[in-house]
Parts: sequence; C-alpha cells; structure tokens
Amino acid sequence: MHGIVPEATYKRRRDRLSRDESERTERLARITAHALSVWGVEEDAQDFLAPPHPMLGGRTPVEAAVTVLGARQVEQILATIGYGLPM
Repeated sequence: MHGIVPEATYKRRRDRLSRDESERTERLARITAHALSVWGVEEDAQDFLAPPHPMLGGRTPVEAAVTVLGARQVEQILATIGYGLPM
C-alpha cells in the first residue's frame, strides 16, 4: 500500500489518487490478476508475489511492479511460467 501512496500522504488525503498513484495501482492490480490466472489459486499467487525473486534482483514481484519496467519483467516471468517454458 505505501509503495503506491506514502503513509503520511494517505493519512491526510481526502481526494482521489494522483495520476501516478492510479497508474501504480493499475499495474499492481494487473500483475495480481495475471499471477492468479497463472497459478489458479489465490494463495499460490500470493506465494509468488510476496517473496523476493532472483530474476528481479532480489526484489519481490510486488515491489518490482511499482515501475513500468519492473511490471514488464514480472509479466515476462509470469508468461514464462504460464507457458511452461524454461527460465
């Protein structure tokens, strides 16, 4: 959550998300949906999204997905897993 909106900002916020915050939220939602479609079970998708991943330089997929490039990397990993290709 605080990767999208800093905690202090969130606590005093009364308006909608900014454009950047909305884009980060959309990326994370897209990655989460993609992980769920690949793994088929929410718990398994979360097991993929939460721990650090070696192909992401030790970042978690959720941390990586905050940026456009990181989201593309996570999508590539998920596509590789989904199609059963070697990594």
